Amino acid sequence: MTPRCFAFALCLVFSCTLTCQATEPTGTAIEFYNSTLKHYFITAFPEEATGIDQGTAGPGWSRTGGTFGCS
Repeated sequence: MTPRCFAFALCLVFSCTLTCQATEPTGTAIEFYNSTLKHYFITAFPEEATGIDQGTAGPGWSRTGGTFGCS
């Protein structure tokens, strides 16, 4: 392998390493389900989730227990 090819391969590996790194989640998304409407809803805003729990989105919404990190 020539020095130029080696340098190119090294740059390619290095750039892929930088772009392929995962980031830590900065929040948690919460999933809701409405059995009457047969709809799912996901929010990452804690205030909105609390409001849905309190019925501000209408009746029938409940947490599914599904959550995931988001950034």
